[in-house]
Amino acid sequence: MSDYILVGPFGAGTFNTLFPSILTLNTAIDASFEDLLAPISKKYPLKSWARRKGELSKHGGGHGTYTKMAEEFMKAISKSFDYANMNAYERIRDKAPHKMKGLVDKAFDMLSPLQLRSSENLKTEAGKHKRACYVLVNLKENMDVDVYVGQSKTVEKRLGSHSKKFNLYTMEPCANEQEMNHLEGTLWHLVKESVRSNANHPNADFCPFCT
Repeated sequence: MSDYILVGPFGAGTFNTLFPSILTLNTAIDASFEDLLAPISKKYPLKSWARRKGELSKHGGGHGTYTKMAEEFMKAISKSFDYANMNAYERIRDKAPHKMKGLVDKAFDMLSPLQLRSSENLKTEAGKHKRACYVLVNLKENMDVDVYVGQSKTVEKRLGSHSKKFNLYTMEPCANEQEMNHLEGTLWHLVKESVRSNANHPNADFCPFCT
């Protein structure tokens, strides 16, 4: 097996990054680990891991590479996890003033499927954040998703009110109300319209990218 990077740092780093998300998916829906990993095995068979000629051997090492590949593996499990609009991200970040580029990056990072946690963890958020924005994901049995973005000053209560429909979530604290309004609007722009559950643009009056 030494001829395959699957058993080297690349394989270990990628799967160590991926497996917390696999556990999260296993908690959210009735799917075995074998069923969740099967699409990865199908898209990336053993020959892809060959040390010199394999498709995956062209990638380097390091945390950034492992994160990127773990995200690709999540998208192999379901194309629905590719719900962040890369074109919108690049367009918005390009026109954003320098002081807001970090906020755009923060919104895009929140839309990584690796950031998702099970709604069963909501109780651990109680009283943790005074202000935050969140991304809620309804992962269905067929692996399709619906995505909802929002904000709340009592975020654990707001998340709890959605938890019966949305079984996955991620959230990020905000320094002040202005950041919370701007981050929520940016998230709305960056979620692909085909999976976005928000009926309307939240806080459109405060959105820095609608003028």
